[in-house]
Amino acid sequence: MVGYTLSLNGALGEAGKKVLNNYLKETSFSRLVHIFHTRDEKDNGWRCEFWGKVLRGAILLNYFIKDEEMEKIIDETISDMLSAQKEDGSITSYPADKQLQGWNLWGIKYVLAGLLRYAATGKKHDEIAKAAELLLSYVEELLEKDGKFFPDYGMHTGLPASSILGPVVGVWDLTGNPRWKKLAEKLILSGCSSANNIFDEAAKGTLPSCMGNGKAYELTSCFQGLAEYILTAEKRNEEYLNDRDYKNICFKYFRLVCDNELMLTGASGLKDPVGEFWFGGRYKQHLADAGSLGETCIMTTLLHYADRLISLAGGEYFTAADAAEKILYNSLLGGMTPDGRNFTHANPTPLTGGGWKKPAGDQMMICFKVPFDGHDCCRAQGPEGLAMAYLLALRVLEKENNVYGCVVNLYENMCAEFPNAVLSVSGSYPYGNKAEIKVNSTGEFILSLRIPYYTERVVLNGKELPFIKGDYLKIKRSWSENDLVEISFDLSLKEVSAPGDPSYTAVKRGALILAEDSRKKDVPEAQICEEWKGHFLVEYSAAGNMFTSENSLQVFFKE
Repeated sequence: MVGYTLSLNGALGEAGKKVLNNYLKETSFSRLVHIFHTRDEKDNGWRCEFWGKVLRGAILLNYFIKDEEMEKIIDETISDMLSAQKEDGSITSYPADKQLQGWNLWGIKYVLAGLLRYAATGKKHDEIAKAAELLLSYVEELLEKDGKFFPDYGMHTGLPASSILGPVVGVWDLTGNPRWKKLAEKLILSGCSSANNIFDEAAKGTLPSCMGNGKAYELTSCFQGLAEYILTAEKRNEEYLNDRDYKNICFKYFRLVCDNELMLTGASGLKDPVGEFWFGGRYKQHLADAGSLGETCIMTTLLHYADRLISLAGGEYFTAADAAEKILYNSLLGGMTPDGRNFTHANPTPLTGGGWKKPAGDQMMICFKVPFDGHDCCRAQGPEGLAMAYLLALRVLEKENNVYGCVVNLYENMCAEFPNAVLSVSGSYPYGNKAEIKVNSTGEFILSLRIPYYTERVVLNGKELPFIKGDYLKIKRSWSENDLVEISFDLSLKEVSAPGDPSYTAVKRGALILAEDSRKKDVPEAQICEEWKGHFLVEYSAAGNMFTSENSLQVFFKE
């Protein structure tokens, strides 16, 4: 999956371990697969998504954490799911007469996502390749018989069904079969929505809320699939569609999201009671009547998308890495219960006071009055979001398949081993104001450092280095165990006005957004406690961590 080992030993790494031990290892994957054996999901629900969603997070987390018990659970559930495939190639939880209804195509997408993630670890490559091709052939035959295409099916102007684009690209990459490249291209040319061509709209600079029906998670998943298509074509040295500047479209969509939708805490999504639509969130985040603030599904998908854009940019894309850091250390960590067993569906609303962190409930019980082991789409996405921290923290720079350097995007305490170098980061970032980096290499090795806007100094072996804030600093040398890079950060409090109403002010400290907990000073989980204008502020991720309505928090304060 990656050509190095990496351990994260700070806040994100510890959160990932809690999620793996207290959530993922306690999940009954056999229950999640059972519905694919019985095929009795007759109410047009989305139970079909949970297996793939939960599993892919488990696989990626465990790829780095390496827990033997978790590995056995993963191996067993993959075999179980493969045994659910019928002779016609189908793997589905829906009955025969509902194959093109509800969320079934979306569910098939997540079956493929889970299988492909497992194959990426090097296991069951041929068996999964065969199963995935049979499943996609089955889907193609369904569409051909009905005479329609993905944007014509399911909810939200076809965006969920069309977001199968990413797994289609994954099957092409896994098998090399040009049939799946052709299917991916047909999907891209369709525009992925029955409302409008979302890629054309991004090219024109249309607001994200006006692309498709503005359903943020599914819309972004389609753009993620487009980015994966370009990356796969480049990796395979194959031509890709050139009727539009698709690479620029990928970056433009992300800029549109950052400019119009990304909130101070890294959350995104508004409009409805569970925060699932683009709705001008950047300018409405201080309001109490604009819907709930930002589902975890959107945050995780934006982390995925940031990862793809960093790859498209050759390993260094400051805007994406900066947004990812904001999401990871604020809204994602802040949305996790302290034991790692659950996540919020939407972030606390409103941020102007009275909002509280509510753990996700049993979504099937809430929507269909039939319980399903406490599963919720956002709870299922939390592990994947934390797993993405490993891919985003460190990027390998390669030349002709040889590692010749790395990019450090996050300064969490970590250790990484490459074929030709060992790297360690210490300093308790983002709470501490320094990061110390040591590299020991067998030859010349490039260390590329993301320079946040609050960086004060970068020193190599006592010598101060020049840098540009909001960019990367490359240090190219043969490294010894005595070499030391020291980065100092300005973690003084900074006031930030709400973009939609400057009379509201929030406070940040480096990468962290601060909040006032209703317990005031008594927040035992907090790493930071600052007094500001009579308010006692802690990091957003610690505020409200009792996850009860009595434990509210506040981010924006009226001047």
